Amino acid sequence: MEKTINIYVGTENPAKIIGIEKAFRLIGETRTYTVRIEGLKPQPIGINEIVYGAVKRAYQSYKKCSSADCFAVGLEAGIIEITDDYCHSGQVAVIIHSNKYSIGTSLFFPLPLEYCKELVGGKELADIMARESGLTSIRRNIGAIGYYTYGYITRIDLSYQATLSALIPFMNPKKFIKLPGLEKLEEILKIR
Repeated sequence: MEKTINIYVGTENPAKIIGIEKAFRLIGETRTYTVRIEGLKPQPIGINEIVYGAVKRAYQSYKKCSSADCFAVGLEAGIIEITDDYCHSGQVAVIIHSNKYSIGTSLFFPLPLEYCKELVGGKELADIMARESGLTSIRRNIGAIGYYTYGYITRIDLSYQATLSALIPFMNPKKFIKLPGLEKLEEILKIR
């Protein structure tokens, strides 16, 4: 019988939790613990802000781990500007295990140009999407990607992709012998 994998996740968002659990179930049975994270920007803009949010979520979750063999996951969604004419939304996952970490991403998808201007101006994508779709809890279920793809790809799928991407080194420890240590994450957290 396989040992249950304890996962501490830095989110209370059901869509993110389902995606994280789906990825971890590829390697075993899971038990998930949610950790409330305070002090993050409501709408990260740029890859640095997205990575920072994922790092903070993972690091604070790791501090709550009750055993040395647990996994801590930070998953952050955000916006990256590709050019003046394009911005994309996607997710970054950071997974910490045994004082080592890995980073993964989901696909990033295009948003309408007029939304890019609103987002850079300080609006949240969830608010824009609620206005457009009429779905007030869109961030907690299908997400903008689900709305634009008519449900073919959802926020759960993006959470799954980012988490699975970050899990690759832990699934293949013989190929990824030298993962970076927590001191690198602590440096990222000190910058802000």
